[in-house]
Amino acid sequence: MGMPRSGTTWMLELVWTMLHNPDLNQRGNLPIFIRAPHIDFDMMIDSKTIRSTVENPQQFTEMFRQMCPGKKVEDGVFLQISEALPAPRVMKTHLPSTLLPPSLLQTTKVVYIARDPKDVVVSLFYHFCNVRFHNYTGTRDNFVKHFINNDCK
Repeated sequence: MGMPRSGTTWMLELVWTMLHNPDLNQRGNLPIFIRAPHIDFDMMIDSKTIRSTVENPQQFTEMFRQMCPGKKVEDGVFLQISEALPAPRVMKTHLPSTLLPPSLLQTTKVVYIARDPKDVVVSLFYHFCNVRFHNYTGTRDNFVKHFINNDCK
């Protein structure tokens, strides 16, 4: 869990490696967003947009079909992939803990990521500028104001 651009992907790689490859003798053959899915991503972006943002949409769709036979991409990709992964699973969310199941901490290990807000706003600004999905064209000063007002959408 954590604020976007706070090091969650880096932490996912560390946790996944500790669980599945502690000797560092092999690299995960799937991208991190498949090995450790972002479970709330399906709510933020539709399946057509997901396909348009991955390097090889046909390969992505085929990988989904292999992992989730009989399932539809249109019904959400990442939650279905999460369900198909063997235990122990690693998953990512930016949701606050209040929106997750109340029993989560009794049944699951949780790693919470926190980062200096000044670092987060700089990273998030460049992310918004460089990812076409966001369509951000404003200034850094305006972005900081949006960030402070919790209005980065």
